[in-house]
Amino acid sequence: MRGSAETWQAERTACVLGAGNSRKWQFASTVYPRETLQRWRLLLAGAFEIMVIVLPQLGDVLLEERMRKLFILFGFALFATSIAQAQETRGMEVSGQYQYVRINPGQGAPSASCQGAGGTFAANVNAWVGIVGDLGFCKVTGLPSGSSSHEVNYLFGPRLSYHNTGRFTPYAQVLFGGARATASLTGFPSTSVNSFAMTFGGGADFQLTRHVAFRAIQLEYLYTHFNGAKQNNLRLQSGLVYRFGK
Repeated sequence: MRGSAETWQAERTACVLGAGNSRKWQFASTVYPRETLQRWRLLLAGAFEIMVIVLPQLGDVLLEERMRKLFILFGFALFATSIAQAQETRGMEVSGQYQYVRINPGQGAPSASCQGAGGTFAANVNAWVGIVGDLGFCKVTGLPSGSSSHEVNYLFGPRLSYHNTGRFTPYAQVLFGGARATASLTGFPSTSVNSFAMTFGGGADFQLTRHVAFRAIQLEYLYTHFNGAKQNNLRLQSGLVYRFGK
């Protein structure tokens, strides 16, 4: 029966997460393929099918975990300092927005679309510089029935805004933090993996009232490093901003 299973795997291959014609079940994430020799056999249609468990190498995990925690601690400290200063200077803002991420896993794996929502809290240090905290969630679309995957990102960093006399306020920002990808398959427990994450890009806000603005677009390059492989992703956001304080 072992030979039968290997033949089945060779003839019928593809990913749970993402597109394609394969039927090789990959965990722990959509697109971040680094396969190990740990495998489970599934009995489907009278034949055995291989499910490959995707696990990162231990050294990569420890390094990425330390970097991710370091950036989170640094971000919280910087954010808290900026909030205290913003209360005495230029005020703060919160936003809620639609989020779209185009995941490009690399290593020949197909790209995937991830849609969801996000929010930010920003404190302005002065008229030009602010500190941003960013939280986003998206769910991978187009997956086979019975499988699901989602990703959460949490980021901090500086934003440079150009305030002119008009209604439009363009800005650029660089954010650092982490991302967490989770995948599940009916009949099996879900599994998650963490990664360092970074974005850089910009956008433009259109002032509607004294306190409310429309975030027309925010377009960013999103870098992640799941399972020892680099992902060069694209993130797009749009929504509403509420400003308060001085």
